[in-house]
Amino acid sequence: MTLHEYIEAENKKTQEWIDEDPKNRWSTFYAPASHYEENYGIKTVEDFMKFDLISCISDCHKDKYGFRPRHIDFSKMTVEELEKYLKEL
Repeated sequence: MTLHEYIEAENKKTQEWIDEDPKNRWSTFYAPASHYEENYGIKTVEDFMKFDLISCISDCHKDKYGFRPRHIDFSKMTVEELEKYLKEL
């Protein structure tokens, strides 16, 4: 699956979830794949998933501890390790 296809599928799932109860549900959508490719050099689904997880971890860590986790090298972690870290956070 290409990055473009992955993002379109994720946005479609989000839209379907909203459509189930449009008066009470809202969400954001991912930008087009070209945004991530051009601005962040992300070209694969795995790299996109890591980018998204690291962004979520950073925001949650800041909410919980008051600062972003710049002391951890997330770039060397797998998607599974990042998912586990986020779940534990």
